[in-house]
Amino acid sequence: KVNKDNIVILDSLNYIKGYRYELFCLTKHAQTPHCLVHCLTSGEDSSSWNKNREAAEQYSQDIFEALVQRFEAPDSRNRWDSPLFTVLKDDILPLEAISDALFKRKAPPPNQSTQS
Repeated sequence: KVNKDNIVILDSLNYIKGYRYELFCLTKHAQTPHCLVHCLTSGEDSSSWNKNREAAEQYSQDIFEALVQRFEAPDSRNRWDSPLFTVLKDDILPLEAISDALFKRKAPPPNQSTQS
């Protein structure tokens, strides 16, 4: 689905820096812009939200702690994490800036590693 005509929103499974880099390479290959929205929350809030989920949808405490420990926060200095929009629980999404990043910004240029 990643191409110049679609908007693809990926949620979860992107907590590992290497996976975000893979997604960046995919957008370079497809020659389409991308951006990253990081929903920043405390470990305590996340734990509380997890405990308030239906029992079948909860992570066990061991798995939850392992996920929190392995999380690699995005860093806008990394080209694969830029442009980066960090929002807090009570923030209003910067929709215009996100829209500009997707529709008014040029796609990253392809290079040998992303071309067949």
